Amino acid sequence: SYIRRVHLTSELNELPEIEANQGELVQIWLNVIKNACESLLGSNVDNPVLKVRSVYKIESIIVTISDNGPGIPKEMINKVFQPNFTTKKGGLSFGLGLGLSIVQQLIEGYNGQISVKSDDNNTEFKIVLPIN
Repeated sequence: SYIRRVHLTSELNELPEIEANQGELVQIWLNVIKNACESLLGSNVDNPVLKVRSVYKIESIIVTISDNGPGIPKEMINKVFQPNFTTKKGGLSFGLGLGLSIVQQLIEGYNGQISVKSDDNNTEFKIVLPIN
């Protein structure tokens, strides 16, 4: 199991209920978390850490999932949500592929947004889901 070898920290604030398909929400969180874990473990980070934060702000639920992995190369960051895009090569896996394309479609179906920022030792996915 990926998560057992990764230190998980969380800052989960109380959130209002939203109207959404539970299975789709699970798919969103699992895809992003699985990608982060694959990146951390595939790059042999000394102390792999995954952080999950949630907050209610401006009529939206905001969830950020970040890791201290190697980051997504600058030339690839704008492509991570494209279908069939992957950075998996020669056994090294950043865990990106069709999953993020589907995640983006699901989030946009709720009039939400997903964004990513990344540098050499931090990658953060931010998911914003409106309440209404």
